[in-house]
Amino acid sequence: MLLAGKGSRKLSEFGITLKSWRQDTVSGGWGFLAAIVPVFFVVWITQPLRSEESEHVLLKLLKESPQLETVLWIGLSVVILAPVAEELIFRVILQGVLRSRLSANGAIAISSLMFVSVHRFPDSLALLPLAVLFGYVYERRHSYLAVVVMHALFNLTNLVLALLSAGA
Repeated sequence: MLLAGKGSRKLSEFGITLKSWRQDTVSGGWGFLAAIVPVFFVVWITQPLRSEESEHVLLKLLKESPQLETVLWIGLSVVILAPVAEELIFRVILQGVLRSRLSANGAIAISSLMFVSVHRFPDSLALLPLAVLFGYVYERRHSYLAVVVMHALFNLTNLVLALLSAGA
């Protein structure tokens, strides 16, 4: 509602609509699948840069306190809250504003760099291909739901992998 202002613009202009939710969900799933190889390749090549000090704070919390309650709160924050908030900020608002002033590639590049800049090093390096794919999917579908689904699937996969490695 804040995006639309006093009724002068519709939320659908920002990609916020459920009109084509099935196609948007599928697009988010395909975007997620397209991101797996490049992201995990960058994770693999940046492995020497990783240490306990650079580990994400939520992964540290998960290791220190692996109770169900902790897992559920972390799951809520990384699978629901972070995708909803970050995609609104970086794709809908930032990329949308940039797109009205720049080419699609310029808007995607800047919003992707801003997205990775709020994440810790060296994770930020691995998130760059993901951020570019978020931007591409948003540009092609103009769908907030598609990028939220893509982001949520990515974070869910990482949470499951962290849980599996913690249990090992």
